[in-house]
Amino acid sequence: MSTIPPPNPFAPAGQTSVVTPPPPPAPAGGPTPGAPGPTPAPLSRRELMAQLSSSRQKAGWALGIAITGIGGTVSLVLALIVLCGPRDGLRRGRGMAWASLVVLVAWSAFSVWAYFVVVQNTGIERNADGEITRGGEVDPTELRTGDCVSEDFEAAADTAADDVVDISTLTVVPCDELHNAQIIHTEELAAGPYPGLEAMFQRGEEICLAQFQPWVGTPYDASNLAVAPIVPYEEDWSRSRDVTCIAVSQDEVVGTFQGSNA
Repeated sequence: MSTIPPPNPFAPAGQTSVVTPPPPPAPAGGPTPGAPGPTPAPLSRRELMAQLSSSRQKAGWALGIAITGIGGTVSLVLALIVLCGPRDGLRRGRGMAWASLVVLVAWSAFSVWAYFVVVQNTGIERNADGEITRGGEVDPTELRTGDCVSEDFEAAADTAADDVVDISTLTVVPCDELHNAQIIHTEELAAGPYPGLEAMFQRGEEICLAQFQPWVGTPYDASNLAVAPIVPYEEDWSRSRDVTCIAVSQDEVVGTFQGSNA
């Protein structure tokens, strides 16, 4: 049952006093409510040195990982742990932590630059019909019939061993730009054991000579163009069994060889 205290006779007219209940008593042996907590004991010299060493070690790892360019998240976390630690003017490795953040920012900027300058400038583009609208370097396995190519095959042949030109990439361009070669046919060979490089070239030549006149419009013996097969090596046989036929002109041209009677 609650009670209401009597009004204060000395309070101004129209006011009544409010009695605030006293604070609860402190528990036996406990701190007084509202009193500051106990001051932590200072670290011993050995504990302080161990703490500084651990902080500097984290900062060193953060900087080292950042410089390698891998594990950016780990480097960021370690740097933040160091930077969020005590600011007491002691050598805790804060300078290395800041340096690691600078290196991470530099790597991020480089990655963005690499994407826009390298990837965007070398990646090819095709329209809905598969025609190249922006050129670049491609793996031979990415070539399609009708692709126009701009390469110095004579220079490559001068350095070739055993008349075999090793092609790792080819530069394709839109056919309305100057070029000296075009892919006139691609064909996937039947699965099975690799027949050997010499047999691959022989089969490739048979396919390309058979497909030359249907594409160019002129018999091969009467044409100004040369034709050669691009065949896979044994180590590439499992991922590509394509024979790619490329017709090459001595002069740069604009347009397609298809139906050109060149």
